[in-house]
Amino acid sequence: MHTRPRPQCADSAGFSYVGVLVAIVLLAVCAAPAADAVRNASAATAVSGVQLRALLCLKSRMETVAAEPYQKLLNAAAGTATAAQPYSLPEDSLCPERKVYIARVSVDVEGAATYPATDTGLLQLVVALPDPSGAAPAQMSLATMVLR
Repeated sequence: MHTRPRPQCADSAGFSYVGVLVAIVLLAVCAAPAADAVRNASAATAVSGVQLRALLCLKSRMETVAAEPYQKLLNAAAGTATAAQPYSLPEDSLCPERKVYIARVSVDVEGAATYPATDTGLLQLVVALPDPSGAAPAQMSLATMVLR
């Protein structure tokens, strides 16, 4: 019986020390961004929950104000920069502060809005979450038009 000799490989002893070190360095370089991505993803869930709650508070306030009689809204119209006091709400345990702006508005054929002092029969209703610092525009807002 004749047996064939087995071929001998020079690499059959395993990984080299340099190869293992290169693999560890590559793993360390890739692990930091991956961990950061996981951390950001878990934080985004909490932030989106807060924003959803704020949006629901805005929608609820918009529906409440839009259901008011037109004449009551017209009487409360203070302008685009002044909050309508009877409808704006301070912060409570469930919702952040909500400001309501009601203004007389006129819209031309191109869709550009102007804010005349006279009654045009059209009101703009905006519910906004103001920026806490007051320096920036509203964080989030909803707007609609109300017809007489």
